[in-house]
Amino acid sequence: GGGNGGWDCAPRPQPRPMPFDGGDLRPSPDGGDNSAEEAQLVALINQARGDSRTLLSNSGLQQAAGFMALQMQGKTLRNDPGMHNLDTPGMEAVRTPADRIATIGKVKAGATGECMAQGRTAQQVFDMLMADPPHRAILMSGAYNSIGVKRVGNMWVLDFARV
Repeated sequence: GGGNGGWDCAPRPQPRPMPFDGGDLRPSPDGGDNSAEEAQLVALINQARGDSRTLLSNSGLQQAAGFMALQMQGKTLRNDPGMHNLDTPGMEAVRTPADRIATIGKVKAGATGECMAQGRTAQQVFDMLMADPPHRAILMSGAYNSIGVKRVGNMWVLDFARV
């Protein structure tokens, strides 16, 4: 159908990853434990979604997101939906976001989605994702009830699922 309805059913094409905006690439000031920033990003997303559509944090989704964040560390995101798929030999079992959520996160999910962005703060990443219609559609989609966010350096991966 029209509007955003196509975003609420799987499978769906992944949006293009958000390109880095040229911001600060220094390591995070807290020495690598980014849990407070990750939680802030979840809170910003939930605030935008409203009380009736709150996403629950899911440790399995966070593990899957963390795996992808490590794979993407040091890479520059480009406008290519294929960046969500790992074509590395030996990684066929974790090629797609749905594969990683099932295999690494051990999450049995219905609908799945993934966003990737590079940024220094949760607010910066939230603003970039909300400004891009395909990413905003994932953040706001009623197809998901759970989220896992992981930041490695300035690479952020957000995995979404209905569990």
